[in-house]
Amino acid sequence: MVSPELLRRFPLFGGLTIEQINTLAMAAEEMTAEAGHWFFRQDEALHDMYLVLEGQVGIVVELPRQEVVTSTVGPGDLFGWSGLVPPHETTAGAKALTPCRVVRFDCERIRSAFPADWQFGCLMMEKMAQVIRERLRDLRMEALPAYVQ
Repeated sequence: MVSPELLRRFPLFGGLTIEQINTLAMAAEEMTAEAGHWFFRQDEALHDMYLVLEGQVGIVVELPRQEVVTSTVGPGDLFGWSGLVPPHETTAGAKALTPCRVVRFDCERIRSAFPADWQFGCLMMEKMAQVIRERLRDLRMEALPAYVQ
């Protein structure tokens, strides 16, 4: 468990009630990772998501002969949205680019609270849609130079 006060500091969790923040805190733990650590790889089942407290994490698309960092996330950013959104399979990997401190959320525990608090489920899915939107924007910006002459 992490402190609910820690989570309340992040705009990502704005709009959630104290009870909903407590639910997230109960499903969370802090962890550290060295540079080069893979939090998860592309095309894996995922049941966790992460909030960066310190450091930089690369969102990585793994191609046959190379890894492409499509975006970089830092303090206050969430990654691993696939853990909360069905079918719970990653579309990219996540690799620590620097030493990191993150909060790992157990998405199965979070999802189990949705039937009793449908508003919590709705808000969390809305927040995941915002994260996905940012990743799509980053991917589009990464691909743009290939089309601009």
